[in-house]
Amino acid sequence: MHVFEGKQAVEELGWLLDSTVTGLALHADAYGGLVLEATCIPRADKPVRELRMRFTEVTRFDFVWTSEQAFFFVPGYKALLLESGSVYVSLDPYDDRARVPDTRDGCVIEARSVRTESVLKSDP
Repeated sequence: MHVFEGKQAVEELGWLLDSTVTGLALHADAYGGLVLEATCIPRADKPVRELRMRFTEVTRFDFVWTSEQAFFFVPGYKALLLESGSVYVSLDPYDDRARVPDTRDGCVIEARSVRTESVLKSDP
């Protein structure tokens, strides 16, 4: 397993492309801040079996989902480390080539920090 924080964690979010999110959990931490934990399974041809993400001090969680949609394929994503040091992630970006937040982006997470755990297929 590979564990990353900060800029390296944002780079690890590249595994989100064409992945399937299998779980989201949002809860308060001991200090009243919000924590979002998410798990996804990358495409079968990737060396990563599972990507676990932990967003701390969440300042925005903007997801829309209905039962008419499958839960939850990620056809595109945008992951940015902002000048403030915060993390911006969209799992439904308006334009995934744009390297700035966009009000038209969907499924947005903004948080003070992110930590990723990449479980490799070769891990026991």
